[in-house]
Amino acid sequence: MEKSTWFTELEEIFQQEKFSGLNSRYYRPEPFLKMVRKVEKFKEECPECKKFTDTITSTSRLLSKESPVSESLKMQYSGLFRELSSHLKKKHHLKTPGINASAFSLAGLVAGLIVWFVIKLAFGQDVILLNPNTDYLLLAFTGLIIGRYAGKRKDRKAEKLHQTLY
Repeated sequence: MEKSTWFTELEEIFQQEKFSGLNSRYYRPEPFLKMVRKVEKFKEECPECKKFTDTITSTSRLLSKESPVSESLKMQYSGLFRELSSHLKKKHHLKTPGINASAFSLAGLVAGLIVWFVIKLAFGQDVILLNPNTDYLLLAFTGLIIGRYAGKRKDRKAEKLHQTLY
């Protein structure tokens, strides 16, 4: 997909000095531009994305014109970022990068603890892997690692299919 003039103009706005350094943590220009790219892709078939293009353009132009950016404009930008993210997640089923790795890590941790509990119920004190006080930690940690690996694989797959938010 080629860059449109609209997107190129937005890129130029966010390459200004005031969007770099410490301010880049607040404005997060790279994720914002990636989400804008998704909006540009979906704007033909989604009326909400079409509305977002006008809002994005006006907010970005205001940001580029104001030398010290006012708090109200920062709040407007922050709200736009949240709305855009929420819309792309709900309507277009895009995922936040790394979401599966986090969720699967927790699931793996819980699964490891359940395995430890079942082993203890089934075999009692006869099965001790290392130490009666640390074997549950070993199984929980193993579950955590397996869950994280499975989640990362799923995240990579979503990335290859361009189903990530940014």
